Amino acid sequence: MAVHAPIDARILVVGAGAGAELAALAESGGPEWRFDAVDPSAAMLDRARERLDAQARSRVRFHATPLSAFCADGAHHLALSVLVSHFIADDGARAAYFADLHCALRPGGVALIADLSAAEADPDQSLYRQWLSDQGWPAEEEEERAAQLRARTHPLTEE
Repeated sequence: MAVHAPIDARILVVGAGAGAELAALAESGGPEWRFDAVDPSAAMLDRARERLDAQARSRVRFHATPLSAFCADGAHHLALSVLVSHFIADDGARAAYFADLHCALRPGGVALIADLSAAEADPDQSLYRQWLSDQGWPAEEEEERAAQLRARTHPLTEE
């Protein structure tokens, strides 16, 4: 990402959740980078705040709102959407999500998007369980979260 980011980059992190990506970017990116962390869950953004040190927190604006309600000004150099859009039904809402993401970017801005693309490829959800562990979720909550994932996601398919 640093290749596409100027020294004073504005970076949008959609689905900021517990802050794993924010923490990694704040640590490895430029000290002048500024972030907008967007997540519909205020509780998850609280976890992100706790995860970041004071210096990193000072560079982040937290927005407890879905992307569709975020007032994007088209000034972000980069947008990050990790494990977000597979929660959005492919009934036009997913296209609207990507349009909103695009609107947040300045001309020439770059979006990095990573989502589930084939649930059948990982039937025991080992990748998702590893991600939960990396995010600090207690092991005893993994099965409940995995069941929620199966019930609430709309993975991208080859179709």
